[in-house]
Amino acid sequence: MSDEVSCRVLDIWVRAASERGLALESLLTGVPYSVDHIKDKRKRIDWDAFAMLLSNVGAYWSRDELVEIGRRVIRNPYLKYFAVVGRALMSAQDFYGWVFREGSGAGNQTFSNVIPKFSVLAPNVVRLAMKVPEPYRESPEFFHISHGNFQEMSTMVGLPPAKVEMTVTGREATYVVKLPEGGGVIPRVVRSITNPFRAREVAAELRDAHTELKDRLDQLQLASGVIEQKKHELEVIQVVAAAAHASLDLEAALRAICVQVCGQLNYHYARFAVIASQDGVDVSHIAEFGGRKAGDLTVDVPLTFRGVKLGELSAARSGAITDDERRFLGEVATACALAINNAIAFQVIQSYRKALEDRVTERTAQLNSALEQVKLQQTARQRIFQNISHELRTPLSLISLSTGDIAYRETGLTATSRQRLEQIDDSIQRLLHLFDGMLLLAAGQEGKLRIRPMQTDIAIELRSLVSAWQVAADKHGIHLNFVGPERLSIRCDEAGVGRVVSNLISNAIKFTANGGSVEVRLEEPDAKQVRISVQDSGVGMDKEFLSRVFGRFEQGPAPVRTGERGSGIGLAIVKEIAEAHGGEATVESERGKGSCFMITLPREQDLAALAARGEGSFIPALQQRAPEHETSAVATTNDAAPVDKSAAVTVLVAEDDPALRQFIVDLLSRDYRVVAAADGLAALRMVKEHQPAILVSDIGMPGIDGIELTRRFRAQSADKLAPVILLTAYAMVETRMQGLEAGAIDYVTKPFHPEELLARVKGQLQLRGMAMRLHESQKLAGLGILSAGLAHELRNPANGVVNSIMPLRRLLPKETFEPGTPTAMLFEALSTGAEQIAVLTKQLLGFSRQGELEVREEAMSRILDSAEALVEPALAGRRIRRDLKYKDGVRCARGLVVQVLVNLLENSAHASPPGSEIVLSTRVENGFVCFDVKDSGPGVPKELRDRIFDPFFTTKPPGQGTGLGLAISKMIAERHGGNLRLLEGEKGGAFRLELPERRVALPTSSPLLGAVPVGSRS
Repeated sequence: MSDEVSCRVLDIWVRAASERGLALESLLTGVPYSVDHIKDKRKRIDWDAFAMLLSNVGAYWSRDELVEIGRRVIRNPYLKYFAVVGRALMSAQDFYGWVFREGSGAGNQTFSNVIPKFSVLAPNVVRLAMKVPEPYRESPEFFHISHGNFQEMSTMVGLPPAKVEMTVTGREATYVVKLPEGGGVIPRVVRSITNPFRAREVAAELRDAHTELKDRLDQLQLASGVIEQKKHELEVIQVVAAAAHASLDLEAALRAICVQVCGQLNYHYARFAVIASQDGVDVSHIAEFGGRKAGDLTVDVPLTFRGVKLGELSAARSGAITDDERRFLGEVATACALAINNAIAFQVIQSYRKALEDRVTERTAQLNSALEQVKLQQTARQRIFQNISHELRTPLSLISLSTGDIAYRETGLTATSRQRLEQIDDSIQRLLHLFDGMLLLAAGQEGKLRIRPMQTDIAIELRSLVSAWQVAADKHGIHLNFVGPERLSIRCDEAGVGRVVSNLISNAIKFTANGGSVEVRLEEPDAKQVRISVQDSGVGMDKEFLSRVFGRFEQGPAPVRTGERGSGIGLAIVKEIAEAHGGEATVESERGKGSCFMITLPREQDLAALAARGEGSFIPALQQRAPEHETSAVATTNDAAPVDKSAAVTVLVAEDDPALRQFIVDLLSRDYRVVAAADGLAALRMVKEHQPAILVSDIGMPGIDGIELTRRFRAQSADKLAPVILLTAYAMVETRMQGLEAGAIDYVTKPFHPEELLARVKGQLQLRGMAMRLHESQKLAGLGILSAGLAHELRNPANGVVNSIMPLRRLLPKETFEPGTPTAMLFEALSTGAEQIAVLTKQLLGFSRQGELEVREEAMSRILDSAEALVEPALAGRRIRRDLKYKDGVRCARGLVVQVLVNLLENSAHASPPGSEIVLSTRVENGFVCFDVKDSGPGVPKELRDRIFDPFFTTKPPGQGTGLGLAISKMIAERHGGNLRLLEGEKGGAFRLELPERRVALPTSSPLLGAVPVGSRS
């Protein structure tokens, strides 16, 4: 919408405002045009601005006054030429129709957006209608002014004013106009004859109208010239842009633009320079055309695309270059921006393509080389497996023969000794079975698993296998049966099929509860295939596990009976054997509704194709069709071994392997009261009943593993000092870190020597006893007595441990300390523990005596890690968040500073709600390294803040605090030359430990105790 209203009709408001003494600006409130624009009769404004102006007018003039002003509008000199034409050629009725003709009428020349309608109702009676369409703004004032217009229009043909009735409905107004009698050509001729001066008046009016029309014509011709110029420029731009878009090659596109600039814009010389970057690729190119001449003037315009500069276009010629020419050259450059950007993108793509092709060539060469290496490695691995098979089977055979010979010859063996021999023999069979499986799996993965097909009655074979497993099924009350034809002959590898079905039956029994059912079914889906299925009513599997159930080392849900475990390769072997036959292995299962494993095999084998595969590994026959160790179970999952009720210390053992669990129980029962559990959940149930002093747990257990058991044990045990020793076959650092983070104190890696386990249990219990004595000392003694007591309690055992290690090492043969031997591992544990005791003893002794503390540069991470590890059991679901603005070293006695941080963190954990966050932050302020501990608890009441550092003052319930923690912590801070204080103005509890950033002379007494030297007994 634009320029719908001529400013000529606004002249009446300029004069009306002046008559009222109003500033014209008051009528232009909200109108986006200036006063000068409104007064310029050659200009136009848009309808919405006109409607806003009339709305402002309505505040100063009444409706009747608006009608009168409408009549005055008709008397405007601008409309004289209408009157001249009307009086000369038309009747009143024709004149109204001429003004109201839609589109080309005189009214639409003034208001181009108004839709007029004209109709004759009777002689000298006409109806006029005007509509302001959407989206133009409504203007009732316009309709009232038009009312006055239509009254006065009859005077333009020499008649008196007409009578008008107006009806307004929203955007439309209807006027019924009753015209006066008279008018027309003959009356005007008569009047012109009778009034000779009338002709001169008409001539003057015609001259004025001619002048105004000529001005309008000049404006139209000027606009037409501008349009022609724009048309020419657009045609030139189109030619240049088309040349730029003709090629995606950047050099060709730039040169084409330079050629067109010289040819179309009459320049002697053109230069286009592109310097851009796309997706990390830099693009730079320059194109030129023509030649410079002496005296040429140059114009430069930048080339941008979506706000990004791509380059610059330069052109030169003789003579001056006007601003319009500069502007036009800039528009030409803008029109070419898209083409240049596309050419740059194309060059970037070409660069990517070239780099990608080079990389593909390089990677292809690397893959070919890697393939050759893999082939060599496969050959070497096969040779290694064969050698390992020979080297392992020989000593295993000797072990088996030796145990059998001992059992045969030694008739006086105890029941325990015979049980140990049976366990050795059972372990050998498990190792051989596992090793055969690993060889089969390796051969299958390398495509070298071979079968020996022979004609076999598969029905008889399956019935025999089911019979062999019947004893194991009956042991658990499981109904095992076979469904299938009496006879069915196929060509297959009998040993391979036997291994597959035995594996599936074994798994079905493991995962089926007592009283369940297992069914082996033989079917013929068609004449070329047979299908063997093993369906159970067991625990089933989750849907997300089904896609990887046949993968190597994949473990599904835990067996229903503790102690039954697998290697994770059985189903992978099933898949390899099935595929070696040209068949497939599939499974259908749902959690809680059992599983059905199906093996589909061809009835015949292509012997020529099998022979063409070359040499490989064949499937060995099973030595036992129903190995007893695969179905052995423990009688109860929380079996407590007979224990010595008089033993002072209770040890809780959690191990799911029944033989190993019994061995550990027998080993530790010599010195301790031992209770045993077959899984993590059973162990947790025993914690509250037996309150063990130490937990010895396997990591890999059903239900919850040893790491989760450690975490829950720490949370539930009333004895927060009870250590945890983890037994693991996984020596990876990640597993060790997880255990330590959960609260474990020590690790024993399987296999281990019995004396090593005994030594580690004994050492940890001694440390626990020492810690308990220290804890009791803190409760029962004052600050001075506490320091001296701690020094006395720690010095003697620490010296005994430290001074005994090296003599003991010299007494033993050197070969016993070879890396990996039990003795070396045991001494490593003793040395590490002794070092820890020595450091802590030295610091506490130094603290208890008068004089400076022995401090050293300590890593911030080591201090914080130690504190968090010690405070972990007290968090109980609360978490610590670090905010470290200072991470460098700190000069301090590390053990004592850790003690302070542990005290502060434990207090925060006690005060904070479960699940909340404790913030541990560090910073440097005023020459001090600051440790801030903040929690979201209720904070310290104002009335207690002056007493919280007093010895023996505590806000905890009776039995839960001694009131010495903060007092000792503050004393430790002051002995370092620092301070421990409560932070004011913080939400919750907030304490700050301040230690000197640089080395200072440390005080020999604590301000907390006045002039009493630290460690004195006064």
